Amino acid sequence: MFYFARFSYDNVIAEDGHVVAVFNIGVTGTDAIIKIVDHWTLRDGKAISLWAAYFEPQAVLEKLGIKLTVDAPRQIEPNKGR
Repeated sequence: MFYFARFSYDNVIAEDGHVVAVFNIGVTGTDAIIKIVDHWTLRDGKAISLWAAYFEPQAVLEKLGIKLTVDAPRQIEPNKGR
């Protein structure tokens, strides 16, 4: 799904067992490029966790066949007598 020929990185920072990478990558079959932030936690030279955040992931979701919709905000009624 990711097209690594269209890869670039914005920043990589490593300190105290943590590595954070901010990069851009193309989505296969589209003109879209998305930004991803990875946060790796390392212990004894091995990765023990990875957190990833995808910014504006709509092109990836569409590629996976996932339709995401946002409903109109609901009106919240004030608390009556509680």
